[in-house]
Amino acid sequence: MPPGKRRPWRDEDNTALIALWDAIGSVSLIAIMLKRSRSSVQTQASRLGLPPRAEESDRHRRRWAEGDDAKLDALMAELTGPGGAIPIQQLAERMGRSVDAVVARIEIRHGEESDVMERLAAPPMPVAAPPCPKPAGAAVADKAEQPQGKMKRCLRCRKNFWSAGNHNWICISCKRSEDWDYD
Repeated sequence: MPPGKRRPWRDEDNTALIALWDAIGSVSLIAIMLKRSRSSVQTQASRLGLPPRAEESDRHRRRWAEGDDAKLDALMAELTGPGGAIPIQQLAERMGRSVDAVVARIEIRHGEESDVMERLAAPPMPVAAPPCPKPAGAAVADKAEQPQGKMKRCLRCRKNFWSAGNHNWICISCKRSEDWDYD
């Protein structure tokens, strides 16, 4: 995103970020979907207290070899669709790397404000599906299958935030405020 184009995070944006954080495995994809910078998404996720991303270290941390840049250029040319859109998930899959690693490499080679970065295409925003009803008497087999957190509305400021457990009903911003200790 070009400098000077900052937008405030509204409650709807936070809700979308929280929903995408679990569903999408890439900060770069979330940034493309929300039309924000990666750093903006990562910073807001941190402010909302979202859990850290689990990285596939073999796909993300591997060094780029000499031939990898040529392969990336060839795949970008091959996969570029009508209107110049580049399907970033396909590109990353064909490169054998994470989406975040490929986006970071493209950013290094072409610059953050390049037209290439603007042409990266993510899949459409997922539509929240209604929860599947469980058969009568069905119980969750073990704790690992139960959700580890969920979105809640702060009792103090009424904004949505990510809560890691049943005990948490006040967002991090409210807890960090000066008057929190005096309430």
